[in-house]
Amino acid sequence: MIKDDAEALALFREAMVERPGKRAKPGADIADNVSNKEKVDSGNSRAYSIDRVRRECDEETVQQVMSGDLSPNATLVKAGIRDNRQVYMPHDPVKAAAKIRQQLGAAMVEAINAS
Repeated sequence: MIKDDAEALALFREAMVERPGKRAKPGADIADNVSNKEKVDSGNSRAYSIDRVRRECDEETVQQVMSGDLSPNATLVKAGIRDNRQVYMPHDPVKAAAKIRQQLGAAMVEAINAS
């Protein structure tokens, strides 16, 4: 399957996208693009992420993604292009609060305490 081959996936996306940046029609049934809305300027498919790496990262980084050494998402997060929204919560409440404070800031902890 091409989903495991970054190069093939990038070529497939290039062939399938009518023009770069063009959004699918609202209501279109796209299984791997949950942000199919007119106002959203992003996608979440692996192919989109690879395309974005190719457009916005240096050649060495692109080669590492294409060879499978780096994931496209991790690369975009590390480059500051995409926010890291993954937060793994410990089961211990004290450790969870510390993790929330570290990831989201003290104001979030205060807001949670106030609710």
